[in-house]
Amino acid sequence: MYSLQRIEGESSSEESESEERAYKSGRQEILQTAERVFGDASEEYSQLRNVKQRLETWKRDYGAAYHDAYMSLSAPAIFAPYVRLELLHWDPLYGSAGLDTMQW
Repeated sequence: MYSLQRIEGESSSEESESEERAYKSGRQEILQTAERVFGDASEEYSQLRNVKQRLETWKRDYGAAYHDAYMSLSAPAIFAPYVRLELLHWDPLYGSAGLDTMQW
């Protein structure tokens, strides 16, 4: 006779739904916390585009100083927090946003 045997890796729909709810509530909590990360920063540093514009202006107006400060090596470290925050909004499992819509 055929017996119902639970196979490892399979889950019931009840487990799936509860896991999905837990995932979504945890993700929502992370996104709400992430919105406050740059909350105490001044306006000129709270947005990636403002920082990028400031660095481009510095490079254009003071190229030698920009080069001497090793900004080509430092820029990835400066932009990393902004990129990480934006990647929190990317949800390949449940969302439809693609990487091509990111600001960076």
